[in-house]
Amino acid sequence: MSVQLEEVIHDIHNDNQDRDAFHSIVGYFYQFELTLLHILTEGTDEDAFEEELRPAIYKVETIEDYVKYFATNERSYIRVAQIKHHSKGVTNSKYYDAVLWLYLNYLKFLELKVDKEVSYKAVIFQFDPNGEKDVQTVLKAAFNSYENKRKKELEKIKKEGSGKSPKHNVWDKISETKLDSEQNRDGFFKIASFKATKSHKEISDELKSKLYSLFGELKNGFTPEFLYGAAITKLIEDGQKGFELTFESLKSYFQGDPYEMDDLYTQKIIDFIYSIADSNLSDIEVDMGFEDRVTESYRIIYNDVIKPFLKKKLIKNELRSSFLKSITPKELKKFYHNGSEEFMEFLTCSSPIANFLSKLAKILYYHQLEEKEIDSLEDWFEINEKAWLFKYPAETRGIGVITGDIYGESFYACLRHLLPRLKQKGIRPDVWYMGHNDHDFNASQNLNYEIDITLPREERKRLTFCEVVDDHFHVQCMGCLSQNKFEKIYQVPNIFVDGCLIRGDNS
Repeated sequence: MSVQLEEVIHDIHNDNQDRDAFHSIVGYFYQFELTLLHILTEGTDEDAFEEELRPAIYKVETIEDYVKYFATNERSYIRVAQIKHHSKGVTNSKYYDAVLWLYLNYLKFLELKVDKEVSYKAVIFQFDPNGEKDVQTVLKAAFNSYENKRKKELEKIKKEGSGKSPKHNVWDKISETKLDSEQNRDGFFKIASFKATKSHKEISDELKSKLYSLFGELKNGFTPEFLYGAAITKLIEDGQKGFELTFESLKSYFQGDPYEMDDLYTQKIIDFIYSIADSNLSDIEVDMGFEDRVTESYRIIYNDVIKPFLKKKLIKNELRSSFLKSITPKELKKFYHNGSEEFMEFLTCSSPIANFLSKLAKILYYHQLEEKEIDSLEDWFEINEKAWLFKYPAETRGIGVITGDIYGESFYACLRHLLPRLKQKGIRPDVWYMGHNDHDFNASQNLNYEIDITLPREERKRLTFCEVVDDHFHVQCMGCLSQNKFEKIYQVPNIFVDGCLIRGDNS
């Protein structure tokens, strides 16, 4: 490989340092898995860039999510890739930054004046139920959006008289190159494109299958699951050190003593929960009826408040278990920590996890809109190996627990699973924030913690309700939270006081 080509890649990458994914592995497993699959399918009919086999070097988190480069006697080649996964369809705006960075790096390539010697190509590999995007359409819309935002920023600064400077962003970096022109945009449209890919699960399964078909016979005990974990480990560890990756280096690795990083599945679990948070956030971002401040508030809530808090807690084995036990109104399987079984159990709990996150985000949104300070979510939770107890400052009844919803399911069936976990000494939440549509239960009733859930239904029902002097709890149906009506907040205080304002005592 020519020194010149490596210098070109270094020079283009130089302004991308703050985009490095390796400061936090969480949120990038799809990116890593697809990168590995691209290495393994290099030069085949499934080649990511639809090219013939030319053994290439890959560097992760260089220029874009990865760069692939190689040389022949005639030319050198640079292929850059961004990788995006949206489990729910998103609008073009979700890709604005991605395309602007792609364009900026192309302009930096032109600035080096090596375009006749080096072939440069850029692709955004995207999974998006809304379909494949168009680079030209997205770039034009991105420029319009950033120009309008800057105009509003300047108007606000002028009105406030603060003298502040607008935040420096990728749009500014493009302007600073002084290379943006219609001609260069047309050139960019010829070398850049979107390419549809498969879902995360499909890519994971395909990667495991491909690894096993290539390396499974090298040693006894090389299962698809182990090969997958070892390959991800190598990519992450080599990427963090800035090492190059090739198909041959992967092959040599598996001929030696490959291993899995100790917390691989812990990281995958947190990554999965982050993906649920991103999916919840997408529901808000695609609703075009909101003001910008609403979506921006939720972005901050999910990305700057909820995600860091969850990562800090869920890195601990016993707290991941108590998290599932607190929020999941169904039977849970036993599992060993940091293994594929634990990861699979989290996958089956995607719905209650999404419920938990959406409720917490809506409560945080209400809290902020009421101009109340959020010092830390540490003050809102009491977490131990048994439960995640919720202590909202305005709750008048005591401590609570945010559980998954049970719409269309039996409330008693849910009690069968949750009650034994939450009736333990030292837990017993005063309130369960559980969305449901069972009209036999509302927040005006005291529910008995000592109910025997093995009794016949009629006998059990008779003993479900109790007097306030008994050890009891309340269930909030969460209708007043309106968690999917993201701006609506006037009824939110109802979920933190005794009594149901809709169904009342006689419902």
